[in-house]
Amino acid sequence: MKVAFFFPALNVNAHTVHTYSPHQFKSRIKGQVACYSCVSFTRDLANYRFLEIDPPSAKNISDLRDVLSKGGMRIPIYAERCAETRAGANPNFNGAQISVCPNTDTEHGACVKLKGRFNGYRLKSEAYVYRHCWGEMWQDARPYQRQMSERCFSDNMVQSFVDTEQNTICFCEDDLCNRSSPHYNICASIHRLYLLIFLTFLLYIIN
Repeated sequence: MKVAFFFPALNVNAHTVHTYSPHQFKSRIKGQVACYSCVSFTRDLANYRFLEIDPPSAKNISDLRDVLSKGGMRIPIYAERCAETRAGANPNFNGAQISVCPNTDTEHGACVKLKGRFNGYRLKSEAYVYRHCWGEMWQDARPYQRQMSERCFSDNMVQSFVDTEQNTICFCEDDLCNRSSPHYNICASIHRLYLLIFLTFLLYIIN
């Protein structure tokens, strides 16, 4: 049985929304979009030994897969390199797969990145990231609205996707665009700007 899925009831004020500027994506011209397809707990592998003394166990990985599957999601390959990296780092997706999905005028498609926190059997929840294309993400097909493109959502409906916490889902239509989010890159740039202003002010006071 297919489950109808619609977004009109979403509370727009609850979203982290980027301005939607419709244009002709290359993926629409060629009729398909390629997306990273993988899931992982989030870790900065460059500083793995400092950030994570206790790496994810096979049981916690299995529990995460079970929770996502119960939410109606298809489970891509688990790959440590699928994880989010710190701002400014070059992501490396070794071990991840690539899915190709239709993106046409009659069959809309997009790449997806879902982030959240999962507790499992541990006392402390862990961040995870799930990357896929929308057309392959769900066990029962769910329609995609192009007004969702280039946006991130974190409202109550997104929280109800699966039994995990602090869920945020982002959509994009360029090939392999679900490797990162422009929103996070912008935030990182703003933080660097604030640091530069602070250092300039500090030097002014010292002199």
